[in-house]
Amino acid sequence: MKIVDAFVIFLLACALTYNVFESTNSLEYSAAHFPVLDNLFIDDQFFLKEVQHVSKIECSISCSREAKCVCFFYNYPARKCRLHSSRFYNVQEGTSVSNWTYYMLGEGWCPVHDGFIHERSYNMCIHISSGNFDDIYTARSYCQSKGAAVISANTQLRATGLSNIMSKMNTTYIEFNDKGYYQLYIGLEYVNNTWTWDDGSVISSVQNWGKNDPDDIINHVCATICKTPDSSWNWTWNNVRCTAVMHVICEIV
Repeated sequence: MKIVDAFVIFLLACALTYNVFESTNSLEYSAAHFPVLDNLFIDDQFFLKEVQHVSKIECSISCSREAKCVCFFYNYPARKCRLHSSRFYNVQEGTSVSNWTYYMLGEGWCPVHDGFIHERSYNMCIHISSGNFDDIYTARSYCQSKGAAVISANTQLRATGLSNIMSKMNTTYIEFNDKGYYQLYIGLEYVNNTWTWDDGSVISSVQNWGKNDPDDIINHVCATICKTPDSSWNWTWNNVRCTAVMHVICEIV
């Protein structure tokens, strides 16, 4: 099975098992169940704490109230909840232990059931496409179809946040391009002699270009976030043709 096909199945499984939890103070918390990662026990540097809870609803609320918590495992027979500060994407990250179910935390405005990731540290709700697009125009249409836009990393916090999110991502879900790089479209384009974000803001002192970029702004007027094997680009920006074939990062704001 191709990696992309496996990832599509992964997202579909997520979509079919979406749960919305509501607390007693009427704040809405949502968590997407990822059954492919059920029955795992993970005890690493991202483990926050284990708490006793009667239900997964209480577990979700505890995670929501813990500033660093982004996901949790719930064990119904033991009534236990384990909170984590980093998401997990493959079964190799833990050991097999029965009765643990895995949930990624979201909030009402971020549709984690539809393959979005809510990064609480930066208050960002992003989606990484499971497949490539022929150009930035079809990539934009794809994001729009999901009620989102191509991401605009137009502040220092957002630029840093995006790089940090990508550095934690399991890149087996992203295909190499023909040069052996990881590259994904971001919403930055050279328009009227100015680098402009898709949300209409213009680039300022906040810049995260990779080595010797931007270059060739006659032909390479779109931008990506890129990682290369030699770390010349380490989840930094790279300008490319707008007809380059690659993934895209969408965002709901």
